[in-house]
Amino acid sequence: MKKLLIIAAILISSTLIFSQENEKKNPNVELPDFVITGKDVISLQKAKKLDPGFISTLSEQFIKPVYSSEDLDISDLPNPVEGQLNLVDTQKVYNSRLTLGAGFYTSPAGRFSVAQPFGAGLVSAAINGENHRAFIDNSDWYNLNGELNLAFFVPNDAALRGTQIEFHGDYGINSYRFFASNNPAQKRNFYCGNFSADINNLVGKYFHFDVNANDRYSYLGNENFLENLVRIQSYLKADFTAFKIAANINYTRQFITSNAVTSGNFDFIFVRPYAQFSLNDFITVAGGISYSKNSSTNYTAPYASAALKLNDFISLYGEYNPYAEFLGQ
Repeated sequence: MKKLLIIAAILISSTLIFSQENEKKNPNVELPDFVITGKDVISLQKAKKLDPGFISTLSEQFIKPVYSSEDLDISDLPNPVEGQLNLVDTQKVYNSRLTLGAGFYTSPAGRFSVAQPFGAGLVSAAINGENHRAFIDNSDWYNLNGELNLAFFVPNDAALRGTQIEFHGDYGINSYRFFASNNPAQKRNFYCGNFSADINNLVGKYFHFDVNANDRYSYLGNENFLENLVRIQSYLKADFTAFKIAANINYTRQFITSNAVTSGNFDFIFVRPYAQFSLNDFITVAGGISYSKNSSTNYTAPYASAALKLNDFISLYGEYNPYAEFLGQ
């Protein structure tokens, strides 16, 4: 036992002496109190490579190139109205027409019409006639009529742009017999004509108008009957942001010369001023007064109307509109 203790003491003393000698040789080295030894395995996930796709030698930019505005040069600025573009192909448009007909009792019958545009206008004319042979005694008759029309449109660069001016005139004769009367051989020639002038502008921003003057002429040569019925009809409208003001003004004058009825002149006037309001995008209301007068009587009545838009397909309209009118040809 004593031998073991002596050997242990010698080993411990030698270890201490050896450590002190190493410390003296390398004083900066410090031995740790303990040392950890072991083994660890680290696994890294494999990254997925991106598919480069198909690489074409011709790209979409090559087939459909896109250029910026800076890359384009303007060589000329075209004038859209230069040369007054002619929309009519004269090789495919016919300015006149002739129609002829014949039958067992109708011979001949025909109509010829012609129209010619000029600048901002159009002129047209027509003539037509028809002759009927008698299917029984004294039943023959014929008619012949002619007409002339002129329309002019004010250009957009003028003061009253959008205004249309129209003239119309027609005149004709109807000749027939009273084959079913007590005097079947009696013949009557009826001459009639219609002449009118109209000026309107319904596309203005703030003011719309339409004025028409018409004269209807009738004459019975065998009865000494003559009538001129003159009408002047006008429509005026001022369009403001919140409301609209409008009026209808009509004047009629009748001239009669006859041996069978009372000859004389007769007048009639009709006036209706009214205002129109749009309460919203769906409801519009209007109200005014109607006034009529002839040589001996006058008539006054209120006027009202309303409109309701339910949807894009259905709308409702209502109107209270009593009025008087001139009964003539």
